[in-house]
Amino acid sequence: MKLFYTLPAGACIVICATASNSHKVYEPKYRLSPIDGSKIALPTAEQLAFQDKEIGVLIHYNIATYIDIDGCNNVPSLVPNQDLFDPTLINTDQWMDTVTALGGKYATLVAKHNCGFTTWPSKVEFPTLGNKTIPYNYTISQSPVHDRDIVGSFVESAQKYSIGHGFYYSVVVNNFLNVQNSEVLNTSLAWGQVGISDSTYDQIVFDQLSELWTQYGNLTEIWFDGGYSSTQMGQLESLLQAHQPQAIVYNACDKNGTCVSANSVRWIGTETGEAPEENWSTGVTTDGGDPTSPIFCPAECDTTLQTDDRWFFGVDQPLRSIEEMIDVYHTTVGRNCILELDLAPDRSGLIPARHAARYKQLGDFISSCYDKPITPKETKPEHNEAGSYSLVFDVPTAIDRIVLMEDQTNGQVIRSYQVRAKIVDSQEANGTLNVPWTLVSNGTSVGHKKIDLFDKAITVTEVLAKKKSKTGLVPVLTPLSPKLDIQICDSLAICEFLAESHPELPLWPKDPVLRALARSAAAEMHSGFSELRTNHPGNFVAKYTGNVPVTDKARKETERALTLWHDARTKTAQRLKELGEEDEGYLFGKFGIADAFYWPLLWRFRTYNLPLTTASPEALQWIKKMWSDPTLKLLGKDYFKQAENPETAMAQFDDIFKGNPEIQYGQFKEDWEFVAA
Repeated sequence: MKLFYTLPAGACIVICATASNSHKVYEPKYRLSPIDGSKIALPTAEQLAFQDKEIGVLIHYNIATYIDIDGCNNVPSLVPNQDLFDPTLINTDQWMDTVTALGGKYATLVAKHNCGFTTWPSKVEFPTLGNKTIPYNYTISQSPVHDRDIVGSFVESAQKYSIGHGFYYSVVVNNFLNVQNSEVLNTSLAWGQVGISDSTYDQIVFDQLSELWTQYGNLTEIWFDGGYSSTQMGQLESLLQAHQPQAIVYNACDKNGTCVSANSVRWIGTETGEAPEENWSTGVTTDGGDPTSPIFCPAECDTTLQTDDRWFFGVDQPLRSIEEMIDVYHTTVGRNCILELDLAPDRSGLIPARHAARYKQLGDFISSCYDKPITPKETKPEHNEAGSYSLVFDVPTAIDRIVLMEDQTNGQVIRSYQVRAKIVDSQEANGTLNVPWTLVSNGTSVGHKKIDLFDKAITVTEVLAKKKSKTGLVPVLTPLSPKLDIQICDSLAICEFLAESHPELPLWPKDPVLRALARSAAAEMHSGFSELRTNHPGNFVAKYTGNVPVTDKARKETERALTLWHDARTKTAQRLKELGEEDEGYLFGKFGIADAFYWPLLWRFRTYNLPLTTASPEALQWIKKMWSDPTLKLLGKDYFKQAENPETAMAQFDDIFKGNPEIQYGQFKEDWEFVAA
């Protein structure tokens, strides 16, 4: 069973649309938040439509299908003989049968990979180094199936099946032309290679892309594997605008945010089929993105069905299990990432039967699990607060996952969410009005889709989905200076600003070695420990003393924290001794930003009774130092006052396990003292 729910985006007042940096080929569009003036990246209609597709395929069928290694990558002199390309049973309709069974909505074909062979009859001509004009004679026209156009057949089949079609064309590598990283190598030519200049190579790229982009209809996606060179950027942008302005462009932006298309998508940074838990639709980095970026650039997760990251068909290459592929779906589509799954026809030109069966297994699972979500009796706003809705069921209903979706028409604005439920016994149908709320799911990014799985099914009468922040920019620092009209919306950035503004304070260590270590430790806390931060909410007063569910990942993060504290203290003690300076016992000598960052993590150790069995004496000394710090003790008294006051108490943290009678729950005393066991 599952619950399907869509979170609305909230207020969407457009204040500003475009930037004015003339150095960028494409200028991002964004609006300014009416609340704090921050930039909220705006998507194109094409980007939103592409995210709606959720699943596509990347078809690797080229001359590399007929060699033993996986493509011509990293073998610059390899130019496979075009006589190898001799499919006997090729049927592109059969490819689309498999795409349809998977549930794919688009297919991108490798029209030219790194070997340089084209599967369409390219008519491009070019001058050699000897200034002789010759045809590009490494194509399907020079193969045994010289009368075929695989690209054309692929397009016809895709259109027949209503599958969006696109092309992969490697612009940075071409072994046939002795090109690596968009530059002609200064080496002797190997068998089958042709010598050209760098400028000639760029022109060949433009001419062949013009063929692909003008002869085969409107494209859904264009793939630049490895990006493009600076000498190609301007012309690529012009060609895209002239011929395929609607196409989604993979790797359209470089790491600095310079883009050749408004319809950009980015690489997630791995080919394993796993996006970070926190994955944003904005930013151009090859990871989980950046919620503060003014560039809307969703992530695409490309991965293989064959094991060992094998893209082209491999004889007797094992397949990943259906269980692993289901996990891939949940860690890609379920984490706001478009899943692009490799499809590898064999040397006959067909999708192997065992491949097709595995794709269908995955498609059947997705359809059976998610096509018919539970329908509640009633959906209502909670306390008339935008973005918070309660779903009420007629009878106690079993669920084992939550699906959230965000309307991103005016940008991705949700920065965190919580889902709580009224959990009851499966036999209990009446008298559930006083059942407490239990936190069942929380996180940060939602984006197009977020799927949260439970360890086991729960029976609920009501579910509450809530955005924790309307602005999505908490904490926010606004400097009180007429010369600084800015808002700083990231805790680490705030700390850096304060440290630079007040160099007289020991926010970072003065010593450059310790300062570097402290910054590294704070950065790890800022971006790491996701399991503890997400599934073990901070609570200063709560005391869970037994049967608290602690996952293996949480235990590993606990051990990592203890190791980090040990390393920080031992290295600091040694360094300060070398410098002849006083060591006050905090992570890096004096109390600073790093200690403040790990202070809430210490709460979790206390709140959830996390094990300290692997803690070193140095780590335990720091823990005791923190718990006995007079200033932090005063803060603790304020936390107790907040918990006692109904107007400041946060029930979503206090009630996290109250609905589970197996969890032993209590409250710490204000005069509690840390004692190392």
